[in-house]
Amino acid sequence: MQNLKNLSDDMLNYCCQKHSLDNPPAVNFEEDEANARNFLGKTAFYDPNTSQITVYVSSRHPKDILRSIAHEFVHHLQNLRGEFRDVGYFGSDYAQKDSHMRNMEKEAYLNGNMMFRDWEDGLKHATKIKLNEEIKMSNNNNDKKINTPEKENDLYEKRFGDRNQKLFDKLKKTWTKKK
Repeated sequence: MQNLKNLSDDMLNYCCQKHSLDNPPAVNFEEDEANARNFLGKTAFYDPNTSQITVYVSSRHPKDILRSIAHEFVHHLQNLRGEFRDVGYFGSDYAQKDSHMRNMEKEAYLNGNMMFRDWEDGLKHATKIKLNEEIKMSNNNNDKKINTPEKENDLYEKRFGDRNQKLFDKLKKTWTKKK
């Protein structure tokens, strides 16, 4: 759960930077197994009165949870723009019965998903760069190690070649004295 919280915080910081906000909305992670078993159960909601997002996490993929948070973040932006004032019908099927709410949902689905996607792609890119740097560092360190007999022989010759040749020449003279 802590990893999900860290990712959520990172994504919300990204969303706030993208929209020049100083503070992200509060996020409550709700465990609800009964809701998770309900095929049409809740995924998340935004409370415009408290500026809080509640997201249901039981039996959900972390990406789905984060996507829901991004969706609800757009509702937070809408709230800051005053679009929750004087809303009409806000009950069941509100997105089908109220054109203003329907347009707010369209914006939240489109912009929330795209914000999540942009954050995710940025995270993947940053991870690739980090992995590539680690691989480079690893490869650079491996160059200093001896990996093959050829490399080992080359290193040995560089270190001891001259001394060995001198020692060999001296021994050869001593052992092969002419009679």
